[in-house]
Amino acid sequence: MKECLLIKIFESKGEIYFRKKEAQYLKEILEERTKIVLSLGGGTPCYGKNLDLVLNNKNIESFYLKTTIPELLKRLNPKKIIDLLLVILIKMKN
Repeated sequence: MKECLLIKIFESKGEIYFRKKEAQYLKEILEERTKIVLSLGGGTPCYGKNLDLVLNNKNIESFYLKTTIPELLKRLNPKKIIDLLLVILIKMKN
């Protein structure tokens, strides 16, 4: 269900809108100073100042899980691959 919402946001408002909201919520979460484990998608650190927000915050321990593209594709289930392709098609259309 959440994947459908994400696709609808991309279709109706575009990736820039999504990334701006994502950055806004990331900043709000990091300012709360509560103890949490936060997992970020691959696009989050690539947009705006998100990576700086994470790396330059002395209250955060961050780490990066690195793997190959073939390994990532192997881990995706067919439904997620279709959703990923839809997002790519939407980006190409815009």
